[in-house]
Formats: sequence, C-alpha cells, structure tokens
Amino acid sequence: GITACALIPILECVRNRISPLTMRQPSGRFATGYLLRTLGLLTLSLLVILHRLWLMRGSRPVFLPHNNPAAFHRDSGVRFMSYWHTYVTNLRLLALPLPSSLSCDWSMGSIPLVTSVSDPRNIPSLLLLLLLLSLTSFVLSSSLSFFPTPLSRKVTRVLALTCVPFLPAANLFFTVGFVVAERVLYLSSLGFCVLVALVWDGVF
Repeated sequence: GITACALIPILECVRNRISPLTMRQPSGRFATGYLLRTLGLLTLSLLVILHRLWLMRGSRPVFLPHNNPAAFHRDSGVRFMSYWHTYVTNLRLLALPLPSSLSCDWSMGSIPLVTSVSDPRNIPSLLLLLLLLSLTSFVLSSSLSFFPTPLSRKVTRVLALTCVPFLPAANLFFTVGFVVAERVLYLSSLGFCVLVALVWDGVF
C-alpha cells in the first residue's frame, strides 16, 4: 500500500549510507538525488491520499465500538495496554501463523481488553516495548554515523520492513475498524522473514 512510499526512502537511505538528518553521505557529499526522489514519493503519497478523500467525498469512515473496542474505551491507560497487547498478538501471528490461531473476524470481544496493570498479558507487551525502544535507539544512533556496520544496516532494514507497513493499522495516527487483521501483516511478514534468515545465517 501507501507505506511502500515510506519504505523506499528508508531502504535507499540505508543502502547508500545517507544520514537522514544531514542528507549527506560519508564522503560529505549532499544527497541531492535522494532528496528529490524522496520528495517525489511524498508528493505521490499526498496525491493518493487526496484522491482517496475525493472518492469518499471528504468524509471519514465511521466505526462502532464493536469494531474496535479498545479505541472507544474512555480510559487512556486501558487503550494503551490493549493496543500493545494487540501488537503482541500480531507478532505472534507472524512468528506462529498456525491455522488454529487465525480468525475471519477479530472484532467484538475476540481479544478481551487489558483493564488492569496487574494483567499478566502486560508482561510480553512491556518486553516488546523495551525491545522496540532499544532497536529504535540503535538505529537512530547508527544513522548519525552513516550506518557504519553491516549489523546496523541489517537491523534498520528489518525494523523498517516489519514496523513501517504496520503503522497505519496500529491506531496511532487514526482509529481503524478492526482489532487484528492478518491482511495488514503481508508486508510486515517480509521483514520478519528477513529477520529469520539473518538469525539462521548467523547461527549456522
């Protein structure tokens, strides 16, 4: 989908070792071509979004509480904990896509809300949060030094391929009309497959 327009500049940035803050390569040369291509992709993304709004006559989709219960809960803490539990659920679907764990409809109460801090489901959510913070910090620090090592470039690619395509479905920027949907994991599964290949190559 449209997240490909965000993925392409990130992957090119890593491949050509361009610092996203200074737009320069290790040689000190300004990445003019990269900047123009990125602006072109941003323009294309904006046109796609405007065309979508035109087709919908400027209206937004209307969702009901049974479509995404966490998004309509009054307590921001419950929303936060429930969202992160759904992220863990999505990660589990990537790692173990067993037929018994798939569903044609994840709405309603298919995944109960996390309403208490003492809920044990918060433990994997906290671990996932800490992992993502650590990886993001590593990637940002590497970008300042032009992704100097193969490891930094591999981690950045995996993180980008796995997380960026999932962002529109994460309830971060706008409310979506589902709790979990396997269809939003198609591109993210590519990043997860790359991760598995890298781990396999490193171990064996």
